[in-house]
Amino acid sequence: MRKEYDFSKARCASPHRFLRSHPATNLEGQGIDRNLARRCRESYWLEPIGRASYRRVGDRVDWKGAVYALQNHAGLSIWPGGLTALSLAGFAHYLPMVDLSSGKFGSFVIKLSSLERATFELLYLVPRQISFEHAAEVVQALLNLRPGVMQMYLESCRSIKVKRLLLFLATYYQHPWVKHIELDSVDLGAGKRQIVKSGCLDKHFQITVPSEFADGP
Repeated sequence: MRKEYDFSKARCASPHRFLRSHPATNLEGQGIDRNLARRCRESYWLEPIGRASYRRVGDRVDWKGAVYALQNHAGLSIWPGGLTALSLAGFAHYLPMVDLSSGKFGSFVIKLSSLERATFELLYLVPRQISFEHAAEVVQALLNLRPGVMQMYLESCRSIKVKRLLLFLATYYQHPWVKHIELDSVDLGAGKRQIVKSGCLDKHFQITVPSEFADGP
């Protein structure tokens, strides 16, 4: 007897439009077994987009859908951070939880770095991948970071350069949250740190900065 297949399951499955084919937890978990997946491919309901990965025919898959699948189907601890997270949070004109926050994109939600965590991740890339000036523009807009969370990250961060650069920029732009930071609990190391070649030395934080930042805003 020929088995009848319910193709409507493939139509309604996975609203994020990215299906990672794993027999136990993903496609079969949505009511699509291997036989149905094969018939869906043969009937042009699903199409492969990589190894063990499918999408509904006609759907456009972007990186956010891929991240959703990795977080929710593959169970991986992976998320957008740094400048990407800041852009997704609403700072796109520069490119929009404690550790992580959530971003809603259409019908699905993905986890991404919180603003506070993303700020540290951003400054870690200065100056190798992001210029001092670009990072400064982004930090200038971050007026409402949570002091308690920033205190926690300042105490746990192991990069002396990142901590000094963050405090320099927050002080430079007179961010209100920086007034609540207990610097006695923050290890800022000793000695000078070069961030900008041929820059001016900021005597307070002992880092080199572009000359236009030497005399305050």
